[in-house]
Order: sequence, then structure tokens, then C-alpha cells
Amino acid sequence: MRMSNVASSSTPAASPGAPGSGPRFCHACGAPVTGAGRFCTTCGVDLVAPPAAAAAETPSPRDGSGARLGWVVAAFLLVAIILVVVFPILNQSVAPPADTAAAPAGTAAPLGPAPNVDLSTMTPREAAERLFNRVMTAVAAGNDTEARNFAPMAVAAYELAEPLDVSGSFDLSLLKAVNLDYQGALDTAEQALTQTPDHLFLLSAAGAAAAAMEDRERAELHYSRLLEIYDEQVALQLPEYVERPGLLPEMRREARVYLEGEGG
Repeated sequence: MRMSNVASSSTPAASPGAPGSGPRFCHACGAPVTGAGRFCTTCGVDLVAPPAAAAAETPSPRDGSGARLGWVVAAFLLVAIILVVVFPILNQSVAPPADTAAAPAGTAAPLGPAPNVDLSTMTPREAAERLFNRVMTAVAAGNDTEARNFAPMAVAAYELAEPLDVSGSFDLSLLKAVNLDYQGALDTAEQALTQTPDHLFLLSAAGAAAAAMEDRERAELHYSRLLEIYDEQVALQLPEYVERPGLLPEMRREARVYLEGEGG
């Protein structure tokens, strides 16, 4: 299935200066645009709204104390993801060619370590994971604009790949948090908890999302449960725990910090 179908049915706007009936090109990376998808399959940029317009419509995490607090609280878990997931990927990646290493200001660089990666050649889950890594790499670099520019496409890719396993639901919840959709992040985590009620990843994601919404009752519920069953769950050695072992102590630390009053 082509990733050009990931998104709304809105017809992408023609690139600046291009005739409405002629060839269209991505306004960020210049790649030819085919089909009626919303997102560029080469760099992931939103073809309907230019990056500047999209950023203007989305409140900055630094605009207002409430939004800033939510971003800071949710960042606990994002930091763990960056350390455990993104940095190893970056260390194993091949540096891009010199002519693509630096993208012009205001544009999105090609996806991944190699240029011109076409998401349409991947399965929905492969594309979702690639986009997840792109978003978290941007978060690690402090590039909020790029992270939130790619987050909607990553969310759409995970939703296309449903039904998701625990790891997929966890990643989707984090992506929604990056997009400042804390209610969606909480709903995703809590929905997955109905199937796997004691999973540490899901309890942590739900706690972080509730805390970001300043819903202390639900945050305490999920974080308290996480601490209560932490040792028991770690002893199970579930595959996802083994694959991301560095997340577990970070999740416990986050829960303790919040419950002790420093995160609320």
C-alpha cells in the first residue's frame, strides 16, 4: 500500500509557481508529487499547508504556562526514548553525502541517513517506525518545528498499521504527545491498557499524558500502578522490555518524581 494514501482526502496544494494542472513538486524537498496524498512520500512534509502556516496554526509549547508545563512533563518520557532508541540509530547510520548534509533554512532534509527514501516502498509499519525515528531525532536535536511537522504523518502511518502491538501503541501515544495532542496520547495508551492492563510502557505513557493535561488523579492512578507492579513486570522479561531495557528505570524514575510532587 502506498504511503501517499496516509492522511486526509484533501487534495494537496500545487507547489508555489506550479500551474494547477501541470506537474507538481514538494515545496520542501523538490521531489515530484504523485497521487492525491497529503504528505510528500520523500521527505514527509505536509503538502496541503506549508510548514510556516502549519506551525502558525499549532500553539508553541512555549506559548502559555499551561502548554509549557505539559511539554515539560511529557518530555520526561521523550528523553528516555531519545536515549534508548534514537541515539543507537544515529550512531549506526551512515553520514549523508556532502551535497545533502545541510538543507536550506526552512526546508526539511531527506528522510533518514540516505536521501530520497520513498515511504511508498515500505509496509505501513516500516514507514511508521521510520517516521517515528525521524520525529524523535528532531526532538533530540531540539528542533520542535521539524518534530511537529513530521508527527502528524507518523501518527497517520501508525493508524494505518493498526491493529498495533504494545510497542506500536506506546510509540503512537508518544507521537501524539509530541504533536501536543495529550488527550489522544492518553486515549491511545488507556485503550491499549484494556488489553494489557499492567504493561509498564503503557502505564508510563498514560501517566505522562495525564500529567501533561494536568489531570493529577489519572496521572497518579497510572504512575502508582506502575510502581506497584514494577518488579513483578520486569521479572517477566517480556520481549519489548528486553529490546528497550533502558526505558524501564527511566519510567520508574519519572513516576517517582511525579508522585513526590515535583511533576505536578
